[in-house]
Amino acid sequence: MPDSRPNPDELLAQVKADEARDRRGALRVFFGYAAGVGKTYAMLAAARREADQGRKVVIGYVEPHARPETQALIAGLDAMPVRELEYRGVTLKEFDVDAALARHPDLLLVDELAHTNAEGCRHEKRWQDIEELLAAGINVWTTLNVQHIESLNDVIGQITGVYVKETVPDNVFDSADDLELVDVTPEELLARRLEWACAKDLGGAAFEVLLEAPAPDALGMAVEHVSLLGSSERMVQFSLLFRGPADPLLPQGTYRFRHAALGDFAFFITPVARTREATDYEACFSHAP
Repeated sequence: MPDSRPNPDELLAQVKADEARDRRGALRVFFGYAAGVGKTYAMLAAARREADQGRKVVIGYVEPHARPETQALIAGLDAMPVRELEYRGVTLKEFDVDAALARHPDLLLVDELAHTNAEGCRHEKRWQDIEELLAAGINVWTTLNVQHIESLNDVIGQITGVYVKETVPDNVFDSADDLELVDVTPEELLARRLEWACAKDLGGAAFEVLLEAPAPDALGMAVEHVSLLGSSERMVQFSLLFRGPADPLLPQGTYRFRHAALGDFAFFITPVARTREATDYEACFSHAP
């Protein structure tokens, strides 16, 4: 007659597995289809709401963002110092997993699940850092784009022509307790990227408009906003909104703009709004993507 009694070793292994699962932290992934859709912003906004309700929220690592709206969400949240590592004469900033384990917050924000750590870190990949945090009972929120999922990397690369080297194993993604989709229309994403590119490339977007006598020699202006007007496979149309002083009011026309780093440009501008303090001008462009 076969022995139907439970195997003691199997029972012990099952008990240990159940205990580990009960101790394990929860993983929430803010998931998007491309960089710029707003994953980090959505994660920080949700974290601020949690902190406002009294939850102990700590930023373990968030990718540096120069965008004011993202910086505003970071301000006021408790943030851990980053770990600095020297690599080939360059100082790299990485997430400090040991400091996070020692601190053991209720909720830890660790951006960029697919990130590859610098040499000198305990783990090669950030998802391995997060696995260690979860096993220690720390709840983690992170971000990920679809093309970084290992099984989809080649498929998406064939569609877009862009292949990423940093990937996350499917089982890590599948183990997430919560998935929040962060989505914007392609038009909105393109508008954001145009605005970020202009802000970056224009170096603060400070210009001088060179005027002829009897007007002042130069008039200061700055780019306030970038708007997407339309797009197709062949052309992207967008506008720059410049803000200058209230006086003198420049009539519609072509003016020479000078930027300290980039040189001179000829822009056709139209005044679109005026207050006591400032005048706004719009310049429209077409660009082949």
